[in-house]
Amino acid sequence: MLMSNLIESIVMCLFILLLLVHQIKEQQQIILYSNMSIMRRILAVGLGITILYVFWQNDTPDLIKLVGLVVLLIFSIFSKEGLGKDGFVKFGIFSGDYKKYKTIEIEEFSENKTLVIFNQSKNQRHTIFFDIPVKEVIEFLSDKNLDIHLNTAE
Repeated sequence: MLMSNLIESIVMCLFILLLLVHQIKEQQQIILYSNMSIMRRILAVGLGITILYVFWQNDTPDLIKLVGLVVLLIFSIFSKEGLGKDGFVKFGIFSGDYKKYKTIEIEEFSENKTLVIFNQSKNQRHTIFFDIPVKEVIEFLSDKNLDIHLNTAE
């Protein structure tokens, strides 16, 4: 029983490792980076430490699973997001190819804050915030032959 739990834990961590390697490769394609909140990072590390403290196990297989999940949580918060040559990169999205999205909406929040919304279907959308002017985002996406809508604040 202990051996099967250990094998299960190792396989789970190998799948997490494969996901992390894939995400790192995807992040290398980013040209325009989104902003990352320092508060979000601090909360993620605090949450990870709290999860380890609360759910700490003396059982090795369960401890391996717990550490793997905390590493996945922290990596997801610290991973880079942004726009690449062929698609956008965000943790958990395996293919952010621009062509698979029906519309791309761009909203300007202030002079240097931009929100980009990728609409795939009625209930499936992905968002990325940028600390750059909307003009730069539009220029970057304009040569990709996409259905882009600029939403203005009223």
